[in-house]
Amino acid sequence: MQRTLKNVDYGRDLNSIVIGCKHFRYRELVGSEVAVKHHIKNIPNEQQWQSLEALAQKVLEPIRAQFGAIKVLSAFRNVQLNTHSEIGGSKTSNHTRGIAADIVPLAPKVTRMQVLEWAYHNLDFWELIAERFDSKTKGWVHIAYNGTRRIAGLKILSQTSGGVKPIELAQLQELYGESEVRHA
Repeated sequence: MQRTLKNVDYGRDLNSIVIGCKHFRYRELVGSEVAVKHHIKNIPNEQQWQSLEALAQKVLEPIRAQFGAIKVLSAFRNVQLNTHSEIGGSKTSNHTRGIAADIVPLAPKVTRMQVLEWAYHNLDFWELIAERFDSKTKGWVHIAYNGTRRIAGLKILSQTSGGVKPIELAQLQELYGESEVRHA
């Protein structure tokens, strides 16, 4: 399905590889089926583009190098898109600042928990959330990067409870199984 609007200037060539990356294209950082469906121009400003480039370089590229293909479900979402009823996010979400991405691994033997645990031990992140891991098919890893390590820390968002709350890695491993990821 189409994830970007045609004939719209996004401020970057969406087919180009992100500066400093080997695998990510700009379209992956702004693509949204909801935006296309509702004709929302999900266009980052220059500061947001720079934040997205840093996110891709410092977080997404290392995860892809470690685990192979990952899918960016969502990265940048402007306020109009993020607060749209189909998304239900806040005006102050890290997605609106261009510093967050929701990702899933595509390699068949790689789990969301393995990606989250590896990121926890090996990456500088602002916030790391196990989002809806209690859903067998719909959960994802939310990771935010702004150059500061673990200020917001590790959290969990449950499909059943609907709230985000802090959690320790050991508690998360107990809930969803300890991975067999080798740490760098």
